[in-house]
Amino acid sequence: AAAGMKPLAELGAAAALAAGLTAADVQEARDAAAIMGMLNRYYRFRHFVENAQGKEHVQAHYRAAGLRMNALAKPALGKLRFEMLALAVSVINGCETCVAAHEEELRKAGVEAERIHDLARLASVVAGVAALT
Repeated sequence: AAAGMKPLAELGAAAALAAGLTAADVQEARDAAAIMGMLNRYYRFRHFVENAQGKEHVQAHYRAAGLRMNALAKPALGKLRFEMLALAVSVINGCETCVAAHEEELRKAGVEAERIHDLARLASVVAGVAALT
């Protein structure tokens, strides 16, 4: 979903349902992709401006994001799965700030570097395949 590949998203949803996840779980994953897409774009904006103008400029001219994530305040899939989804979507969308934040959360949760690396590689493959369609 994050890569804009509806057929792949539908295939993933069907596989998740077949693996025992609920329709609500699948919808939550879709919601995570949409919400992270919104946040990735916003934080990329801030990162770009900060790189060009400096942190002080951003702090002086822009307030907190104020973007709502209410749909995922208490993820049914659990915080760990949400962080994995958030990392993968952030890799697909190329948001440095979000990638770093979610990678740190996964490490704090005890996820091994190899598993984090695999998530980033898988997200990169999805982004690459999306470019072919």
